[in-house]
Amino acid sequence: MNLLDDAWIPVWDQDGQWRELGLLDVMREASALGEVAAESADQTRGIYRLLIAVVYHACPGRTWDQLLAAGGLPVDEICSYLVAR
Repeated sequence: MNLLDDAWIPVWDQDGQWRELGLLDVMREASALGEVAAESADQTRGIYRLLIAVVYHACPGRTWDQLLAAGGLPVDEICSYLVAR
């Protein structure tokens, strides 16, 4: 299984549609997603922790305030980080 491309992260989008996305698509579509919707609260927390860790490692030295003030996540930078690993 390829965690970057294969659909495995359950999400609700802002239109109320449930779907599964790979890690790259979650990052690319983050601004259009409502929430992670795993089967249990523990799974949901684990997925959020993974997503936060990816952002922190892909964007070293920047705070959440800086990232949000810039208008959102630097999607290209995050995806490049993931693909390079």
